[in-house]
Amino acid sequence: PRDLALHNNCFRAQLAQARYLSDARANHPGLDGLPACGDRVPDVAYHSYFKRLQLPAAAEGFDAVLDHAFIPVFDSDTDEQVWNQHF
Repeated sequence: PRDLALHNNCFRAQLAQARYLSDARANHPGLDGLPACGDRVPDVAYHSYFKRLQLPAAAEGFDAVLDHAFIPVFDSDTDEQVWNQHF
């Protein structure tokens, strides 16, 4: 879904900062070297993609069309906390 794709895009952009801040709080008093949060794909790219997206249908000759649920797996509790934030 579009909302999930946009959310995951924000998550990817925030992940480097969250990991750095987690390490910085534990090991460093300052925040020098904080990664930029500019790795986000522009929202217009997602809107353009979903505007043109045509989902496949079994009537097109496929044996089956499967719908796979997205279930996130996280490397750490910090990653999960960042993913659960509202963007």
